[in-house]
Amino acid sequence: MFHAFLRYVFGIQPLFLVLMPEASSTCEKELIQECYLNILSHHLQQLISASERLDGECRQSNTEDLNCNNNIQKIYNMACKLNRLSNCTMSTDLKNSMTSVYNHTVSLLKTCIKEGRCQWTDACQKSNSTASCRIKKTISKFKLCWMQYMNP
Repeated sequence: MFHAFLRYVFGIQPLFLVLMPEASSTCEKELIQECYLNILSHHLQQLISASERLDGECRQSNTEDLNCNNNIQKIYNMACKLNRLSNCTMSTDLKNSMTSVYNHTVSLLKTCIKEGRCQWTDACQKSNSTASCRIKKTISKFKLCWMQYMNP
């Protein structure tokens, strides 16, 4: 009885609440994978097709190891970056595709993410070819991240 009193006074959580895994029942990988395959993959493919029409040669200088196997937050952050970069393109098809992929990703992951807001900064640069390269690389990394998450 005394231990129940101490738990009440000091706000000590029961052990099962402290040791619960990060994924809750509302954030099940199987459900996310199903929604990705049924909805988001189609929009992502449209985005890739629209980005192929961008002008500019891009150097492959970025060789960082992208590890998104079970990192929903990283996928969400990349979707936010896509949304910010959508303001850098003059192509309405590409802008609409980027916004659509962002909206579908956010609605799919909204129960899983810890941080519910994108941090807004000015993502555009003065050089159009530099912005095009950043858009292409971000789309490529976003797709790769989803592929790693889907097939760990």
